Amino acid sequence: MPKSLFLFIALSLSILFSSQASSSMIPDDGIDDSEALKDLILNTAENSALKIEEPGVYDICSAIIVRNLNNIVITANTGVILKKCDQFEGEYILSFYNSRFIEINGFIFRGLTTDTINYVWGEQGILFAGSEDISIKHNQFFDFGDAAIRATS
Repeated sequence: MPKSLFLFIALSLSILFSSQASSSMIPDDGIDDSEALKDLILNTAENSALKIEEPGVYDICSAIIVRNLNNIVITANTGVILKKCDQFEGEYILSFYNSRFIEINGFIFRGLTTDTINYVWGEQGILFAGSEDISIKHNQFFDFGDAAIRATS
């Protein structure tokens, strides 16, 4: 099978799978979307894209930790908000370890720190650790006390 045909089929299947699986993430329902989003990310094939289409608030109640992820684009339509739950467990909404060629586009990230005088240290947005070739475009970050984005090597 020619390589270009294989890539087309793989991309088509991953988009089909992602759009079917995203039905488990429902915005504005007050239900934790952490595991559903993690599953979507982990089930996105390399060299493909995951798009969260339906705008609204997606409640993230526990840290989403991903390791060794390569060559994917994670995109949101306008108005997609990933918001930490009041009982959030962890430090970062999203953590990527030892990953390469990751692109994150179009999200609104909301933390829990609303006091602009007494910042809450350790209340953070996204972490990239031991990762390279990362692109973060057209995202907005609100209410993070320590760091909205942290990149370490």
